Amino acid sequence: MQIVDSNQKKLDIHEILVIALNEVVPDGLEFKQVMATILTEVQRKTCEVVKVGNTVFIGHRGEGKNENKMAGKSFNVDTGKNEIKNTLEYFAYIQGQGITHFSAIFDDSDMIPSMRVLHKRLQDTDTEFAVGSTKDNTYSLYVKFGKELLSERF
Repeated sequence: MQIVDSNQKKLDIHEILVIALNEVVPDGLEFKQVMATILTEVQRKTCEVVKVGNTVFIGHRGEGKNENKMAGKSFNVDTGKNEIKNTLEYFAYIQGQGITHFSAIFDDSDMIPSMRVLHKRLQDTDTEFAVGSTKDNTYSLYVKFGKELLSERF
């Protein structure tokens, strides 16, 4: 995977998606198909795209009684250290937008060390953070934001 340190060079959203998607396009699919799917996804009214450093976060806010919940994913080409920082800043941002619960599914076991660092960084806050494995070899991430504003810490 091509890594671009956001402290050295800031990429735009399109550049990040192109680099990241080139690494994760499933067998049997073409890059154009995957990019078209992402572009369709981000046009939904419940979708929000946020760039922090060289990480793009795509979040889908719930509707009605679930409007304070969000499911999302990220595309990262930043360094590991910056990815942690970017994720904490993103969590602070969505918490500030009224999100109380966040979830994501990922299938890259290489992300587990980053998840451990995030868990450790959030341990002395009132935000709950958990990652679990599923039957189909994917991982689920769950975050329940507490009352303490993460923006005051990260």
